[in-house]
Amino acid sequence: TGTIEEIGGNNLSRRVEHQDRQDEIGQLASSFNHMMDKVSASFGRQQRFSASAAHELKTPLATILVNLDVLDMEEKASADQIKRVLSIVRTNTERMIRLVDSLFQLTAEKKSEMCEEVLPEEMFAEILEELSPQLDAKHLSVSLSGLSGIKLIGNRVMLYRAMSNLIENAAKYNRENGSISISASRQEENIIIKISDTGIGIPEEECERIFEPFYRVDQSRSRSVGGAGLGLALVKDIVEKHGGRIRVNSQAGQGSEFILYL
Repeated sequence: TGTIEEIGGNNLSRRVEHQDRQDEIGQLASSFNHMMDKVSASFGRQQRFSASAAHELKTPLATILVNLDVLDMEEKASADQIKRVLSIVRTNTERMIRLVDSLFQLTAEKKSEMCEEVLPEEMFAEILEELSPQLDAKHLSVSLSGLSGIKLIGNRVMLYRAMSNLIENAAKYNRENGSISISASRQEENIIIKISDTGIGIPEEECERIFEPFYRVDQSRSRSVGGAGLGLALVKDIVEKHGGRIRVNSQAGQGSEFILYL
């Protein structure tokens, strides 16, 4: 009781000592410690989430402010200078809007309609058409298999966003003249969708954390290709809202394969 009362928001590391007792008190102490491990991990994720969200919003705001200050120092700013600053302000404002929109999506508690019939074959065709500029820029080839006749029941908008995020990542982190493979199959009550690429891959020790909001495997490389590190967190959230799960197989330098069970 004394140990439990000492545990607070600033000290989540304390645990109840029970010397491997096997009686009811020992079981209770063990259960409490296990619960506190989960609370501590959740608290840590929440702190990282808040810090990362603040950082992601601070950067574009600072960029906007610096450029406005520079413009304000000019006695007679030229039309080209004004145009340049407006372009920077617009770009960073759009970046913040995308970030806030993603945060709303990630934290929304509202129930969405999950009873639409979704045809992955049609959905992926639309996604590939939308992402064709990114695919063409790297000369990526895309193969599809097993999609014919496959149907999903869920929310079309949410599923479209999840699949689009995965394919966009497969393009962003792929190598020049690489490839992307999309396949679907049935396994008992599940539809299994696999999206694999020939890109830079993910170190095995990082695979467990890539679905955390704002987490980036390579900060410098990720920031250079854009995004705030929310894409995979949104994908996981959408998949779980459909009663499914997602996992990844990957190694650094050997591409990645994302597997969805829906």
